[in-house]
Amino acid sequence: MEVQARKNVIIIRGLNNGNEWLESIYVEFIPDVMIVRAIGYKNDGTDPGLSFIETDLVKDQELGILCDGVISNPNEVFEMKKAVSQNFRFRIVLADGTTDTANGVLMISLEFVKYK
Repeated sequence: MEVQARKNVIIIRGLNNGNEWLESIYVEFIPDVMIVRAIGYKNDGTDPGLSFIETDLVKDQELGILCDGVISNPNEVFEMKKAVSQNFRFRIVLADGTTDTANGVLMISLEFVKYK
């Protein structure tokens, strides 16, 4: 498919400031898909476990996983077909759905694409 428009968004979050937050994301067009290009996480040495990234940017799915010292390139594709121009809720959760107490730095790279 031929790409009509594309926008990359990088989110960098110090989790020492809390593991639930609002992130302002503004895309000038209505994207057909969002691709999770990369997720990187480095903790402060206190979190040995695996956590998940939950967001209302996508419906009923986890955005991805985070694990200390791991940079993943999932290239996970989420269908969008909706405006992306507001504050979106992000939360780091454990497998049981409770908010994780992870500390460290999180980076998420997202690509929004509209096809012709």
